[in-house]
Amino acid sequence: MCLHTRDKKPRVAKRDIVCRKYLGEVTKGEYKTPNLGTPVTLNEVLVAKPDKPQIKHCGKDRWGINIFSLNGGAIHARLFDTGGYSYGTVCKKAIIPAGTKYWLDSFGREIAAERLLITDEDIDTLPNDYALDVLEDAPELNGIHIGDYYLTGDSYARPTQDFNKDDVIGQVVGFHDGEPLIAAIDILMGKWDRRGDSKIGNLYPGSSIIKDFSGEETMAKYKKEMGQEDRFEVFNLCLEYHSDKNEEWYLPAMGEMTTMLNNTLYINVARIVFGVGQTIRSWWFWTCSEWDSGSACSCSLGFGKVRCNSLYKDLRCGIVPFFASKTSVSKKKKTEWSLLKRVKSLWK
Repeated sequence: MCLHTRDKKPRVAKRDIVCRKYLGEVTKGEYKTPNLGTPVTLNEVLVAKPDKPQIKHCGKDRWGINIFSLNGGAIHARLFDTGGYSYGTVCKKAIIPAGTKYWLDSFGREIAAERLLITDEDIDTLPNDYALDVLEDAPELNGIHIGDYYLTGDSYARPTQDFNKDDVIGQVVGFHDGEPLIAAIDILMGKWDRRGDSKIGNLYPGSSIIKDFSGEETMAKYKKEMGQEDRFEVFNLCLEYHSDKNEEWYLPAMGEMTTMLNNTLYINVARIVFGVGQTIRSWWFWTCSEWDSGSACSCSLGFGKVRCNSLYKDLRCGIVPFFASKTSVSKKKKTEWSLLKRVKSLWK
């Protein structure tokens, strides 16, 4: 099993970290690790072999971030279920003892450590001890950390604090020009353009697209020139997000979306701790940055790195609205009226 990580240097567990370990059952009560077939004795510490971790540099992504693969020399386990495959047939509670060196993948969903105590307990949910290690290292600016929640009243709260879930507007997913970027905690799905032959913003058929942070400007242009046409699902879903509240949202540009994906580890860990927001997985996410009239740019996180691609606009991909500002009551009524017109049109 290979774990793709951004960090060649391991973390050191400041406290015991509980995780999931999938095992293969040889006979009743006898287990082995699924990949290597190493015999496992429950309630005893399993030490990785070989002793020295095998870490290989996999190159850099488009943003210059190093990617490494971790194979032997560490014992792999899961932190939360991803909805995909799981090696092995039995899932047991495992503990990475305090003081042990460990690595996390770029999603924050898998973990590998030099030592692992595999217990005889089955496990469904995990405590959040490991998350404290991660969130303590979250990048911050002026006291605001990536992963913090943005609340009503223009305040911020760390995921480890007690606060009302109903007060959550969005989550800090990065910084740009000295300001926090705030994204929705929900992931939507839709098509960029049902007809696939449009042009709304600037075209970026080259490397300059990674520096595009024009999401708000492109949304303003769309509202002014396109009149909320039904064919543009991605823009309308962002405009109508939280339409019952006085909030303004927009479809992020390439630079904004990739900033979020580069911080997936902290975002996912925060969402797991507090239980607010969908975890980010290896989907393709739309941006408002356009390649040409028939295709727009999307990005995803796979093999530990951020990837970007141009996709036909009539494909369905993930959508994450970004928060712009609070709006006036008149704007709120206008949005509600546009929704009412669309509902009525369905009955014609």
